[in-house]
Amino acid sequence: MLSAVPPSLTPVLASLAASSHPEARSGDALLVGRLEAAERLGHQPGRLAALYGLASEALARCEARLPEVLRTDGPADVRAAAEHLLSGGGKRIRPLLLALSARACQPAGAPPLLPAPLCALMVAAELVHTATLLHDDVLDVSEVRRGQETARMRWGNSVSVLAGDFVLTRALEEVLGSGIAGAMPAILKTIHSMIAGEALQLSLRGRGDVRLSDYLEVVEGKTAALFAFCGRAGALCAAAAAPPESRAATAAHADVLADYARHLGQAFQIVDDVLDIDGDPAQLGKSVLSDLREGKLTLPVLLALESRPALREHIQLPPQSLADDSLPEPTVVLLRSALGDSDATRRARQQAAAEAERGCARLSALPPGPYRDALWHVADELVQRNR
Repeated sequence: MLSAVPPSLTPVLASLAASSHPEARSGDALLVGRLEAAERLGHQPGRLAALYGLASEALARCEARLPEVLRTDGPADVRAAAEHLLSGGGKRIRPLLLALSARACQPAGAPPLLPAPLCALMVAAELVHTATLLHDDVLDVSEVRRGQETARMRWGNSVSVLAGDFVLTRALEEVLGSGIAGAMPAILKTIHSMIAGEALQLSLRGRGDVRLSDYLEVVEGKTAALFAFCGRAGALCAAAAAPPESRAATAAHADVLADYARHLGQAFQIVDDVLDIDGDPAQLGKSVLSDLREGKLTLPVLLALESRPALREHIQLPPQSLADDSLPEPTVVLLRSALGDSDATRRARQQAAAEAERGCARLSALPPGPYRDALWHVADELVQRNR
């Protein structure tokens, strides 16, 4: 549990009732009940669902828009591959983060956000994430994603790559169409960082000399950068809707929310890497130990190797040994043994919590209110999740 999270949800719920936002006013009693029950029972899915409820209208717009964006002109099989992945669902964490960030920037009595630009940026964030998954499944030779076969398994690697490119262009069109000042430079910088992070991870695969700093650089690029964009884009949306006299002050929150979200993205990826080791495949919707077999030294593995450094020589393999994109099974068995004998996953979750706390510490610079507090709770839920 994050120490930055308020000990009780009661102040958050009280501020919801007084909020000027239509989404917060609607269904107050139901939302209050769900949050209170979730807090008492420690039921993470229920609590996170209640947090989604704070941005329900914006998320509903985003969910309706996602398939529409892909129904434009384009090769049928490429569109089908993209729609296949989106139809598998997903947490929609990035759109949620963007919507809550936008509302967290607004002081009490601020005018409503402009729904179309906000929706466009939420859609763009989810589409960029979707594009990376389509590409990742090819690079990682993945067979299952979100509980169903990957696009590459049904349509082949080439179509999956093209589908990722197709989705990425649609994301950029959404950002451009939003008309939000600063959004396009921000997303282009984000995509550059994501490519650099993925390329670095690929270059480190199957190497025994990976350092913690290498791992953190990969996480910063491939995951945290897009989270940071969502925080920044939310602030830019709020600034666009703000009166001229307060627009600059609202825009100044962009760096605060980008920092918060960047730390949250790092925490999110660390937990993902823990779940790859001790998660439940049925809940995750994908196989576990995939990172290990692909020769990726994630944080839990690096922590386990601290106690058994001799295992690094088993990981240092010539490039041709990874031609089938997997470590030899004896190496996987050795690494699993090292993980089982250590407290690496517990320590990794502690580091994830520390990253989230660093991000939450930045939220004090925002106007007090339910949406700022909701960002604390989102961070807490993502650190504690088991799927």
